[in-house]
Amino acid sequence: MCIRDSIIISNLEASQALLGEGASLDVAFDGVFERTSPRNSLKTHVLLSTDTESVTMRIEGDIIFLNDDAFIRITKAPPAIPALSQLKNQWIKTNRGGGETNSQLNEDEPLFTNVRHTGRTNLNGRSVSTYEITTSTTAVLHFLDQVADILGTRLTADQIANFRNNVSSAQEIKTTVAASKWTHTLRSINSSITMPGRNSVTFTLNLNDRNKKVDITPPEQAVSLQDIINNAQNTNQN
Repeated sequence: MCIRDSIIISNLEASQALLGEGASLDVAFDGVFERTSPRNSLKTHVLLSTDTESVTMRIEGDIIFLNDDAFIRITKAPPAIPALSQLKNQWIKTNRGGGETNSQLNEDEPLFTNVRHTGRTNLNGRSVSTYEITTSTTAVLHFLDQVADILGTRLTADQIANFRNNVSSAQEIKTTVAASKWTHTLRSINSSITMPGRNSVTFTLNLNDRNKKVDITPPEQAVSLQDIINNAQNTNQN
């Protein structure tokens, strides 16, 4: 299955105090996902960008999650961060971490209210029906938990509790959903949450080619992260 995900985090209060101006962080994923055992597999291109009123910084790379391994390759990095620039175009192997398989969420909690059909549109060459939904924070948590499941883990109890505390003042969260016209297969989700401190999180997930066969394999000539750290320490000592 092909996935395209975008998460935008705007932290106006904190960035104003730190940088003297508002800032946002945009993380975009474009890749393929395969449900495998014992852990799901993912291969994706990643674009991370941060923007203020005066500065724009972008980092690009590729990530592969396979079994308990994570492979990371930086393809573009700003010269202002030499440590990243020196690692460009080298596959780095590290431990994937996580591994929690069971959801910590209560499946009996209400997720949606006020579902309203808003029409039809074209998405990636397909005709889809669109819906506007008033979403509970629990529904957003279930969505994030499913994204975590794609990455091969689950939200922890502490992460769930922190999220609930941060968005407790958001009584209603508007979400737009697109589904296939006849089969009602989910194609897209877009949601935005405003939290205290003028902070906001917006995420969009697009799904394509649900039954498409994908081939996710480890890259050749990957160097372990520990070897890179050891070499750097030896260089500094010399």
